[in-house]
Amino acid sequence: MALFRIDHTPRTVKMNLPLYLLLPDPGQMQEIPLMKRKVLYLLHGLSDDGSAWQRFSAIETIARNYNLVVVMPSVGRSFYVDQPNGQAYFSYLMEELPAYLR
Repeated sequence: MALFRIDHTPRTVKMNLPLYLLLPDPGQMQEIPLMKRKVLYLLHGLSDDGSAWQRFSAIETIARNYNLVVVMPSVGRSFYVDQPNGQAYFSYLMEELPAYLR
């Protein structure tokens, strides 16, 4: 498994956000076309960030056993909604993030 942390600034949120990805070893995924790979999105709780899943769960073991690509975004205390101030966290999760990962 490979663990990546990507710091990026989505246009929908307009601030730097960390994004954590777990990717299976290349040998496990070679025969699975890119668009057919299973992807699991894990969302953190109010007081955590995307790294909580690696620290407090067995997600690496589960991902390895099921050949999952795991996406763990960090969105602070946004409640995953589009905010009135213009930071659109729901739009980020539903539209921009999947497009960014393709």
